[in-house]
Amino acid sequence: MEILMTGAELALARKNRGLTEAELGKAIGYRDPARAVRRLEASSAVNSRALTMIKVIFGTVDKDNVRERGSRPRMAHPDQLSFAF
Repeated sequence: MEILMTGAELALARKNRGLTEAELGKAIGYRDPARAVRRLEASSAVNSRALTMIKVIFGTVDKDNVRERGSRPRMAHPDQLSFAF
């Protein structure tokens, strides 16, 4: 079950950890970090990508289990496969 977080809960968690809006936004990977975090904190529900990165930053999820935005595991092309016979 996915744990949902409201913007108010995010703001409280961020303040409890001593992070500024800009610091949290940079850690999540936003281009305009402070503005993006203010928008998240004003929303009724935090989107899943931001929530996953927030969990990583706050240490509730293992970083190795989270993929970067837009990345996919690279599949080898059949011509690149080498078989040892």
